[in-house]
Amino acid sequence: MRSLPALTLLLGCAAMGEQVTPWVAPAEAEAWDRARDAARLQREFVANTVATAEDPGFGRVLDWSFTLREGGFADIFLRRQVPEPFALLRLKVRNLGEALSLSVKVADANGSEWTPQAVPLAAAGSWQVVEFPMAQWQVASWSRDPDGKLSFPLSYLAVIAFGVKPGPDYRLQLAEVSLVRPDPGLVEVTATGLPPQVAAGQTVKATLTARLAKPLPTDGYEGLESELRLRRGETVVALAPITWRTPLAQWRTGETINGEVALTT
Repeated sequence: MRSLPALTLLLGCAAMGEQVTPWVAPAEAEAWDRARDAARLQREFVANTVATAEDPGFGRVLDWSFTLREGGFADIFLRRQVPEPFALLRLKVRNLGEALSLSVKVADANGSEWTPQAVPLAAAGSWQVVEFPMAQWQVASWSRDPDGKLSFPLSYLAVIAFGVKPGPDYRLQLAEVSLVRPDPGLVEVTATGLPPQVAAGQTVKATLTARLAKPLPTDGYEGLESELRLRRGETVVALAPITWRTPLAQWRTGETINGEVALTT
């Protein structure tokens, strides 16, 4: 007797990747605010402007510039709700002013603010991607959370410049503000009837249930066949065609499809 190796369903599908959802279009300067009334702006800043600029590589981008009169940070707010969790927040940013540390914060469903570790940005730098994985976010030192969990929906995002001081001119540009989630993959499959161990030469029959997680490409799936492969490490030790009750080209997203396979080990 031997243990049954891991099974792999092959449908000629692409590997898992990521889903990227823009939180805001970079050119939407009007979507951001400075969360300060006129008196506070006058007290804290010599200048503080949120506008757009034209970049030869990315087109129109967000352009935030400020000069502090007092204090040690500056921030701008995006008040757009995010209903579902994500893996990381991705910013495509360029620092055209003096050096600073870049961070962000969000407000969760409890009103608590969460933030990750700040990332240093050199002065007069080039475009770079900064990612803040959600696993590294914590309740901000100035906030409290009643249950200690980042609860959705999120109500706003703030981009924060730390390590700044009165006098120098600071300028940040943003070409991307995106939420990144794992791609769920093309097909989810469960199998019943597979024993934990089989003898060499034994034929194993199994019932398969498949669900299409996202639409198939429109072309190239007519006549496509699928097969079940048993692997031991990287070695394929057995394979057999799968008989689906619905032709693959007729599968629809979210529907459950049944099939059978008989595999000789």
